[in-house]
Amino acid sequence: MELVLEKSADIKEVSQGFSDVVDWRKYDGQRVKGSSGPNIYLMLNGILRIIPNPQTYVQLFRNWDGISVNDYLVDNAPSGEPLTNGSVLINDGGRIYLVTLSHKMWVPDMPTYNRFNFGMAIAVPPIVAQYIPTGPNVG
Repeated sequence: MELVLEKSADIKEVSQGFSDVVDWRKYDGQRVKGSSGPNIYLMLNGILRIIPNPQTYVQLFRNWDGISVNDYLVDNAPSGEPLTNGSVLINDGGRIYLVTLSHKMWVPDMPTYNRFNFGMAIAVPPIVAQYIPTGPNVG
């Protein structure tokens, strides 16, 4: 039996179907780039997001180690809005949050914190964190 694809739309449909069945969250915390472009991405809650600039990168992560070239993720994972320019980690004295995309996202435990290679969080009074809208948890 021979499979013949008659239109390029058939290929796109098969590719889209593949994307729908992959659990992209298993890649959460990975920082990747494609082999042919300068952008660095973060896989966050199953969505690939561009880290907008080096300053934002330094504010979020411990170091530049662990960025991998991964064309599979760059080409296939669902992509979303880039992280906000100036995204930060905050610590309200009890919880650590990633603040990006107009909301705070709780980092629920140290294994998640370490998997994302997050750096130092800025200490803020709890009242400050209370006034930032809450988004989904990290991881």
